[in-house]
Amino acid sequence: MKIIKLKSIHIQNFKGCVNKLISFGELTKIYGANATGKTTVFDAFTWLLFGKDSHGSAKFDIRTLDKDGKMIDNLEICVEAILSVDGEEYTLKKVQKQKFVKKRGTGTTEFQGNVNEFEINGYPKSEKDFKEFISGMIDEKIFNLVTNPIAFTSLPWKEQREILMQFVADSSDVQIAEGYGEKFLKLIPELKIASTDDILKKYTKAKNTLKEKMTEIPARIDEVSKQLVTVDVGALEVEKAAKETALKKVEDKLAGGTEKSKEINAKRE
Repeated sequence: MKIIKLKSIHIQNFKGCVNKLISFGELTKIYGANATGKTTVFDAFTWLLFGKDSHGSAKFDIRTLDKDGKMIDNLEICVEAILSVDGEEYTLKKVQKQKFVKKRGTGTTEFQGNVNEFEINGYPKSEKDFKEFISGMIDEKIFNLVTNPIAFTSLPWKEQREILMQFVADSSDVQIAEGYGEKFLKLIPELKIASTDDILKKYTKAKNTLKEKMTEIPARIDEVSKQLVTVDVGALEVEKAAKETALKKVEDKLAGGTEKSKEINAKRE
C-alpha cells in the first residue's frame, strides 16, 4: 500500500470558499462553528480526486452563491493539491469553467454546461488519464474507508464481510467448522462440496417449500370436512331393528314354504 500525505490544498471559488490555502503538517486540525466551511475543505479534496463530495455523492452544488442565494456565473472553480506519494510529490489540479454560447441573431448567450480541466504537475491531462492516475494511486473505496468513520458501517453486510476476510488468515469453511467441535459437525460433509451461501440457499428453499405446504393444509382439511356426512346413530339403530324384524318374517315364510314344498312333493309321488 502506498504512503500518501496531503501537503497542501488551494481552494478557489468552491462553494463558500473564495480563496483559501491550507498547508498540512504531520497533524493538522481544522475546527470551527457549524457552517463555517470545515466540510467544504473535505468536499473540495474529494471533488478533486473523484468528482464527488465527502459523502460520495456526485450530484452537489460547488458554485459560490451571492448574498441572495443565487449561483455566481463566470467564476472559475479551482482546487489544487500537493500530495506526497511514497516520497514523490505530485501537484493535482482541477478547474471547472462554464460554457456559454451566443445565440444566432441575438446579443444574448446561453449556458451550455460545465467543462472540467485537469492537470498533473502542470501538464494538461484528459479526464480519463487523470482518473487513471488517481485510481493507480488509491482505490476510491479504500479512500472512503480510511477517511470516513461511517463508511464501513454504511456498506452492505456482504461487502463488510469481504473486507474483513482480507484481514484474516486464509482458512476454508471446513477448517473453521472443524475448529468448533460438534457444533457444526453435521455441516462438514456439505461444506466439502458447497459454500455456506449455497447451503443457506438450499435450506431456505426447503423451508419456504414447507411453509407453502403448511399454508395448504387448512384448505385441504376444510375440503375433506365438507365431504363428511353427519350420521344419526340412534336413528340407524331403530332402522336396523326394523329391518331385522322384517328379515325374520321373510326367513319364517321361507322356512314354511320349504315344508309345504315337501308335502306337495310327497303327494305327487
